[in-house]
Amino acid sequence: MRVAIPTPALLPSRATKSTPSLSKKHQIAGVPPPAPASSGPAHNITHPDRGGETQPPGNSPERRVNCIPRPTISQPQRPSYEEPLGPEFSAIAKPKRFFCTGRVFATVWFEPSTEDILQQQPKPREWSSVCPAFHGQKPVAKIRWFVVVKRRLHHSLCFTITTYAGKAASRTTRGRAGDHAVLFRVGIQPEAPDDDEDITRGPIGIIVEDAEYYISPFARLDCGRIYTVEDNLKVAKVGRVHRDFLPALEQYYRDIVL
Repeated sequence: MRVAIPTPALLPSRATKSTPSLSKKHQIAGVPPPAPASSGPAHNITHPDRGGETQPPGNSPERRVNCIPRPTISQPQRPSYEEPLGPEFSAIAKPKRFFCTGRVFATVWFEPSTEDILQQQPKPREWSSVCPAFHGQKPVAKIRWFVVVKRRLHHSLCFTITTYAGKAASRTTRGRAGDHAVLFRVGIQPEAPDDDEDITRGPIGIIVEDAEYYISPFARLDCGRIYTVEDNLKVAKVGRVHRDFLPALEQYYRDIVL
């Protein structure tokens, strides 16, 4: 007698077990249970991070086109000289009180370009290259520091502060070494100049009144040239010469004009 053996299709499947009860997390928090995985055909997919945009199913041409990454267009970096001046630059309401002897300030300064200036300072060269020429000549511009040495009615006579592009006042720069003086911040021991600078003038101490500025160890006061600065320019206050060094500053001015 033959016994009928049930085929595998008739055996009870493990997948037919009853779905277990929800966990305490789902019961307490009210979070719906995860949906069972479907083995059927793929349906349209909605991406929440794309604003509910629905993608076509499968590997359709439309889906392949939509999945092509969009090219990233990078904006060119804006040159630094195109940025407006910061709020620290402003016209002085009471210039007679501000532009006193020993005042240290910074301002935008334009001057005719020369080859040695363009070689020493790459940033003015960058701006000068895009500036239209005037009768074949181009200017240069930079943020220049000044020290007031003499007050006039509507302007001030000033010495300039420079580092000569970090080279100090060596013999390879413009001017005479004897016309320079070392600048330093009051409270910090001034560094001795290099031997090839031949600096004979005594140092000048500066009181820095704005924490955004500092005195470079290569800073030199150029006593060989006098600049005229008008009162109505936008300037930024850096500080002032310490009163103990004002007599030396006034003497350096007399040496150049007498």
